[in-house]
Amino acid sequence: MSQSTLKICIGGGGAMGSLFAWQLWRSGAQVHICDPWVEHVQAIQAHGLQVDYVHGQETATIHASTDAHDIGTCDVLMIFGKFHQTESLIQACQPVLGPDTLILTLQNGLGNIEILKQANPDHRLAFGLTTLTSELHGPGHIESSYSGTGETFFWPLDGQITDTETRLCGLLSSAVGTMTLDAQIELRIWKKLVINCCLNTVCALANTNVAQATSTRSVWQLFENIISEIVTLASLKNIPLTRDMALSYLSQVCTDAAEHFPSMVMDIRRGKRTEIDCLNGAIVQQLKKRGIRAPCNETVTSLINVLEARA
Repeated sequence: MSQSTLKICIGGGGAMGSLFAWQLWRSGAQVHICDPWVEHVQAIQAHGLQVDYVHGQETATIHASTDAHDIGTCDVLMIFGKFHQTESLIQACQPVLGPDTLILTLQNGLGNIEILKQANPDHRLAFGLTTLTSELHGPGHIESSYSGTGETFFWPLDGQITDTETRLCGLLSSAVGTMTLDAQIELRIWKKLVINCCLNTVCALANTNVAQATSTRSVWQLFENIISEIVTLASLKNIPLTRDMALSYLSQVCTDAAEHFPSMVMDIRRGKRTEIDCLNGAIVQQLKKRGIRAPCNETVTSLINVLEARA
């Protein structure tokens, strides 16, 4: 790869994809958004990406398209869609892939990296997570809603760090957040899984933000039960996640993202499919394969399914 500006495609330009596109644009990368939502793409093309954040509002001039052929070969493809969109997004973004393109997912839940590997077994893959949060207010308009300095971590699947990964970290380390390569990425992903399985679901069921959903003592007993089943599965997969570690991290995020409405809340409000299948639903299914029941996560999954069906 040349030492010129990194060319990056954001596959899935929703709330999180647009947030990262904005950060990369601020850092001087050549950023492109590929998304099937026509109105969103047209709004970005016409007026730029409008971003509300703690210091005011900014307009990012970013190239957006519904057709990846318009973008050309990129150094990095970052996949940001929902779990159930991963397969269609990676197929739609095939035109941006060259032989040296790095494919990176920071998506929620379990199973995304496996889908990407199956689609492109010969490409370099990386996976990770972010603590940043974002709200989508409408076509071409997002809000950066994380109150602290967000953290993003990732690691290449083959364990080999190249110039691409190092430069990407530099581009995504700013006042908004930091990006770090971390060999212990699986433990971090499981800690983030705890957040999603607890906060996304309970906030969606209560139709509230994080602060409102976590304001009663009884909800923390529910969280402990959800976490207990997650820790059971983690131990079977040799992930060193403990109950105390999970609860401590959950408490920290509840403070940092108090005013945040998780994406599952917005999905239910908009009548869209949620990511429950790669969150609590994945815990249920993976424990079931091992002959173990997960009644708390199973109940939460069923309740979200009811809301999805109603919506």
